[in-house]
Amino acid sequence: MQPYDHITVKSVATLLGRSESSIWRLVKKDPDFPLPIKIGGSTRFSRAEIDAWYELLKNRRTR
Repeated sequence: MQPYDHITVKSVATLLGRSESSIWRLVKKDPDFPLPIKIGGSTRFSRAEIDAWYELLKNRRTR
């Protein structure tokens, strides 16, 4: 992964198996979910931050 590997909300949704609107809900309601980055007129998410958030969810699981 590149240090500046930024992905679109569509890519985040695909990666997580969610809809784009559910990603925006996560941005608003989950304080641990990574905030988007504005680059010019584009909105992107850090792939590294999305991966770290997902790992956090996995580590919170209980059996």
